[in-house]
Amino acid sequence: MRYGGLINPVNAGLVPGLSISSVMHYGALINPVNAGLVPGLSISSVMRYGGVINPVNAGLVPGLSISSVMRCGGLINPVNAGLVQGLSISSVMRCGALINPVNVGLVPGLSISSVMRCGALINPVNAGLVPGLSISSVMHYGALINPVNAGLVPGLSISSVMRCGGLINPVNAGLVPGLSISSVMRYGGLINPVNAGLVPGLSISSVMRCGGLINPVNAGLVPGLPISSVMRYGGLINPVNAGLVPGLPISSVMRNFNNFLIVELRQRLFFLAASLMSISESPFGCCFLGPLFSLSSFLLFPSYWFVDRLLSSVVLISVEQSQGPVPRIVCLLLGVPVFLLLFLISLPLALVGLILWTPLNQVRRPFCYQRDPNSLISTEAHLENGGSFTFISANLCLLPDGLARFSNLRHTQQRTALISNVLKVSQKRSSTQHKADNGDATSICSTEDVMAMVEMEGKEDTVPCEEGQFPGQVSVMFPHDADFLCLQEVFDRRASRTLRRVLANSFPHILYDIGPSGPYDCGFKFFSSGLFLATRYPPTAAKYHYYPNSRGEDSLAAKGLLCVQVQVGITEEKQRIVGYFNCTHLHAPEQDASIRCEQMSFVLRWVSEFQTENRETGDIICFDILCGDLNFDNCSLDDSLEQNHEIFSVYKDPCRDCAGRDRPGTVGTLLRQEFIYHEALRTPQTLKRTLLSDRERRLYIAPPLPPGTGHDEQQWTGRRIDYILYRDSPLILPTNTHHA
Repeated sequence: MRYGGLINPVNAGLVPGLSISSVMHYGALINPVNAGLVPGLSISSVMRYGGVINPVNAGLVPGLSISSVMRCGGLINPVNAGLVQGLSISSVMRCGALINPVNVGLVPGLSISSVMRCGALINPVNAGLVPGLSISSVMHYGALINPVNAGLVPGLSISSVMRCGGLINPVNAGLVPGLSISSVMRYGGLINPVNAGLVPGLSISSVMRCGGLINPVNAGLVPGLPISSVMRYGGLINPVNAGLVPGLPISSVMRNFNNFLIVELRQRLFFLAASLMSISESPFGCCFLGPLFSLSSFLLFPSYWFVDRLLSSVVLISVEQSQGPVPRIVCLLLGVPVFLLLFLISLPLALVGLILWTPLNQVRRPFCYQRDPNSLISTEAHLENGGSFTFISANLCLLPDGLARFSNLRHTQQRTALISNVLKVSQKRSSTQHKADNGDATSICSTEDVMAMVEMEGKEDTVPCEEGQFPGQVSVMFPHDADFLCLQEVFDRRASRTLRRVLANSFPHILYDIGPSGPYDCGFKFFSSGLFLATRYPPTAAKYHYYPNSRGEDSLAAKGLLCVQVQVGITEEKQRIVGYFNCTHLHAPEQDASIRCEQMSFVLRWVSEFQTENRETGDIICFDILCGDLNFDNCSLDDSLEQNHEIFSVYKDPCRDCAGRDRPGTVGTLLRQEFIYHEALRTPQTLKRTLLSDRERRLYIAPPLPPGTGHDEQQWTGRRIDYILYRDSPLILPTNTHHA
């Protein structure tokens, strides 16, 4: 461990004249075949030239001397020089010596230039050297066939190799006594031949039982290391670390040696198990109901669109009102009659669609689930960023265009496209970061690694803060490391479809179209809840609860609470590491405080019931988050009833100092609708400057209610109605939160 644990076993005690001390002195990177096994190549010359000489480069390749290998770096593939027609050593040097020699001159129709252009990644034995296997078929099968599997191993044909995956180790079939091809096939073809018959006391059956991954030198060759202990620790112990290196006991090797292969295997098994436990993608119990539901939606869409256009012609936003009466008169005279006529023409189709759509909604699960086919790869490097999680909540107001105008917004599809473009940029940054960090990420950890702490991080410009202030972060960039994204008011189905398409690469698991529609609870729900959840981690359970006490315009949508359990990892002790993510959108009208309080009581009860139903013995809960648009703030006198609700004794608000008072540095999230087209808010950069300026914030962020009430001028934050709350837990990982 002091020297890194990377000693090659043949370097210590197995190579004559090479002691442990000299290995340490020269870096312990000597290839054992370089010393005493290659004629004319002594240990001293290996040391002098760095010890990275490929032994076949010296004395085994005609015309290639040791001196020329040394001069050119010792990285020449021996078959590239003198064995490939038309390919000289000088050309190999010039081209980087990375050309696969059998790709040039041995494969008909494949020239050096085409090899360069195509990357020289064709396996030569797949084309022209294996009977019945042409270049085209190699391409078709992926060029991953091991040549010794086809025609070189008795009884193993190309077709059987194809059928079994082409990953059979040739020495497993016919070279190991008592190990037939059929048994290799049955056990996966991954048996190390030296494990069976070459290691005393290690039989084929025990190798099979333990997975065939036992390093033969670990059993019987290392003093004090019995086969049973090798089996127990996974068989991946480097033998020279135990008993051959003075001062390095076996116990310390066992305790400190984490092999990437075993972690990778556990990761894949974990995600395979998580995907099997995941919720089903179809919201219907019968497969034919999904296409029927899509047909009904298709029939309803023309009437829906014409009504939306009709509303857009009537309702004007502030920018259009400032343009004078002429545009409005034109819209009323031309738009209203045309769209009204088209709506009437489309009604027969809509009635047929409604007849299909209404009963299907009664049997439909109250949410849809999209799982990306490549989610196993996409989420392999989880528990990123040192074990922290990043949560984002945002109300996008993606209503149909006609209804969005009541909030002084327009062009829902264009706004969705702009939002999608922001997400695309962040995904590219996230993908780059993911690749850089992938080697260090793991989902397998010990229970001791699950730390009890909650951490708020800010890396960009922040609102100036003193001791006790909230480190509020104002950024023009969408967080590239987001793990969970909760959106509200994604009511428009086309906008939802666009977001799902863009987010699929970064968020393999998406819950959308959440909430019932159509006739429901003695009323008619024209819209779902508008909630939209995207996560990097597989949901193992989800449930939606509809608020039964909505009234007024809010009763037209099926607002409620979405509870989701996700599995983010598993400990070495086989305990699940799970998190709970709860999303909601409370009642909107400002005067209905009692309704919001009742809904928050529903939230506490439903969350408790959901976690009780889905928790397993031994589960480690790394986070419990409640987020969304709660439609009240912590600075208005009118919202005092909600501010004192018991939900804040269960969940913590990182921005809250006490009831009725936010922490200094907190920024309100509700903009004044009449000003959203002003220059100070038109671009991300100008909006950031506005939010960072105390004077500008007071102009553009909605003030506390009721208007004109006294408010501490030094503590002015504006109305913050969007929340990300967390619950304390004995076992919780660091958490990052972002409001949008």
